[in-house]
Amino acid sequence: HGTSLLVHNNGHIFELRPSDSMVGCVEVGLKNGPTHLDNITLKSDSTHSTTSASDISEGGESASDTTTADTDTDDDNASHDSDKDQFQLQMAKNSFDQGVAFWSAGEYDLCMVEFRRSVELRESILGKYHEDTYKAYYWIATIYWHKGEHQKALEMFCHCFQIMYRLNDGDVGRCAISSGWIDKALDALHLRDNEMDKYWSLLKSAVENEKQGDEHYEKKLYKFANQEYKLALTKHQQRRSFLIKHSPLAARLGKQPESQPELAYLHLKVGDSYSHQDMFERSMMSYRKALSVYIIRFGSYSTYTKTAMKHLRRAASRFGFGDKLIQQYLDGVEKSVFHETKGDLLVSRKKVHAAAHEFEQALQLEESSAVGRLQMPSASMYCKLGSIFADQEQFDKALPMFCKALGIYETLSNSKTQQDAANTMKFIKKLLVRQAKMKSAARGASSSLVATASAITMTTTMISVDQASSHVKVAETAKPAEKVI
Repeated sequence: HGTSLLVHNNGHIFELRPSDSMVGCVEVGLKNGPTHLDNITLKSDSTHSTTSASDISEGGESASDTTTADTDTDDDNASHDSDKDQFQLQMAKNSFDQGVAFWSAGEYDLCMVEFRRSVELRESILGKYHEDTYKAYYWIATIYWHKGEHQKALEMFCHCFQIMYRLNDGDVGRCAISSGWIDKALDALHLRDNEMDKYWSLLKSAVENEKQGDEHYEKKLYKFANQEYKLALTKHQQRRSFLIKHSPLAARLGKQPESQPELAYLHLKVGDSYSHQDMFERSMMSYRKALSVYIIRFGSYSTYTKTAMKHLRRAASRFGFGDKLIQQYLDGVEKSVFHETKGDLLVSRKKVHAAAHEFEQALQLEESSAVGRLQMPSASMYCKLGSIFADQEQFDKALPMFCKALGIYETLSNSKTQQDAANTMKFIKKLLVRQAKMKSAARGASSSLVATASAITMTTTMISVDQASSHVKVAETAKPAEKVI
């Protein structure tokens, strides 16, 4: 469980990815007959995929790839990591070549799988800002465009633009190909010229903020790097919101601002900058956000997910967790993140009851075992539950949720949590005002109902009296036999 099998046969490399159904000895059918597990090179040891610090080899230009991981300077380990990198890069090339072959054969879904695998391996080893990573992203964008999925193609071409912009030191003129495709995609999504200019402004500004953040990071100005990364995050989110607002085609696909890989990539950078300021709980929250994106988009076994888990492991160690506690934390956080992310998706689909159930499960996981030592995720969950109850005007349930979140923020007592506490307090006051107005309106409605009921009773009584009088008059004028009846 958690182990990939790398098989080399007649110059071809095969990878068997793990699944829950793989139990016990595995046999692989090769040209020369079945080969047993003990004859196959393993990519990682048989323990959990996050326990091996060398599972993910990092490189490239980005600050996220040059964090303060505890590196082993032993020559043998370095050689082993280098061999593993070369092996995975060869796998990435094989996937890329296979993707091109599938494209030529018109098998677009299959070639998408191969190119995604290639970009995942290349990005984990070479970094995001590398020409080979760019090529894989460009092919993915081209496939989406060919299939008529213009919004997805736009996101991939934006990846291409960001990579070329950084590789060419901000020279937009050398990003003409990806820029041209972005313009075509925006036109296909029916944006006007002035709206396209605004979109471009947000994109370039976000890329520039990230670039400045990396420069601050290299100079060890982590506080300023953190600010730039968060600005880049905000502008990417604004860019998507702007597209949803002004493109009817994009609006139909729904708004999912937190489900994009480059946002997760920035969350990792934010977490790294927090970690260097010894703000480990804040860094772990940022890593959790990245993990939530990667798990939903790529699954638990992807290289991206393992990278996020590796960051969490390192931060938990620096936070003071022992090895056993770290493993408990990693086991719990993956489940918690899954339930929380599922809840967010259900909220976006307006399935609030199911979403509340997912948030409650995530909260139980957060408050159990080692995970309970980190209070920020619990505060976030309480706020989400409170928002659901408030939207349903269940103020008696909403207020305790926000009060619990407020208690956590005040207990932690740092500059960030003080701001969170102030915002939560404002929300609580608004809820109390809404609750008071609702009760006042209910009392007014109750009084009017009593008055209406009294009026109905009086009217009914008067009608009954009138009817009784008329019956008496009829009885007096009736014949004797009729009177008896």
